[in-house]
Order: sequence, then structure tokens, then C-alpha cells
Amino acid sequence: MKPIFSDFIPTAPSSAQSSGRVKFINNTTPFIPDLEPKYQDKKEIMVYLEFHYKSDVIKDIDNTTKATLDVMKKRIYWDDDQIVELHAKVKRWSDRTGVMIKVFELSTSD
Repeated sequence: MKPIFSDFIPTAPSSAQSSGRVKFINNTTPFIPDLEPKYQDKKEIMVYLEFHYKSDVIKDIDNTTKATLDVMKKRIYWDDDQIVELHAKVKRWSDRTGVMIKVFELSTSD
């Protein structure tokens, strides 16, 4: 299954407000620039989020997931009701800090 969106969005220290193409709401939630949602119709989708941290200190995964999904709405997909499957994972001791986002369209045969 090929994702309709796949990108690693780095997060920044709380003192940083922007870094090139990505701005930050805070030190853990990326701000994805306003884009026309890549997903034009409202078919069902699956979202995969993998949060990367450089230590074993982990943010609250359910709140971080909700904040990330809120940022994605109307940028990558149209509405939360499209999400019928959600996977969230934490990777400790990563060489980078941020979130890997993948969005997949689900067909009726999935």
C-alpha cells in the first residue's frame, strides 16, 4: 500500500519558531504549512505516526497524537472522520527528533 502522504517533520527546541519550510507550534508539535489537502475526496484513511525522541524522556503520546492530527487536518486530509485506523509509536534514543507521518487511503478491499 503506497502512502498518499509520507514525510518526516522535525521538531525544534522551544526557543526556535521556524526552520526553513516547517514552523513549530511548540517543541513537540510541528506546524505543517497551509497546503491544499492532498486527499481531495473524503475516503477512509489510515494514519501512521512515529514520534522520535533523542532520549528516553517521552511526551504524553495520546496528547501528542491529538495535537499532530489537529495540525494535519485540512492540510493533509479534510476531516477527522476520514480516519478509521490510527497507529502511533514512540522511538526512543533516535538520532533525530520529530514525527514520521504516513497517510494511506483505504480501499474497500483493505
